[in-house]
Amino acid sequence: MPALITPSRTAPLPHRLEPLAIATNTSTHMPIYHFNTRDALLRAVLGHARQRQLDTSGGLLRARHDEPDTAILDHAWTSITGPDEESDQGRVVARQDGA
Repeated sequence: MPALITPSRTAPLPHRLEPLAIATNTSTHMPIYHFNTRDALLRAVLGHARQRQLDTSGGLLRARHDEPDTAILDHAWTSITGPDEESDQGRVVARQDGA
């Protein structure tokens, strides 16, 4: 199966903390003060983002006795991709099939 994200399409992690400091209205020293290292800060941010992703997807895919599984999957797909994204569905299926 081909990789969905290739290294050439991913943005490198920032080496500087200025963008984060500006976005959070703090100094570059405060994140390091709280997390000790840049790597610890990145691990905490990525861990939090992953937990939010799991919480969201778990809620979207939770079984409901009053709703058929196909309706649950359709709602989850629409929530993730946005409404009426049939062309994107075709691309994902093609990638999963190895095309």
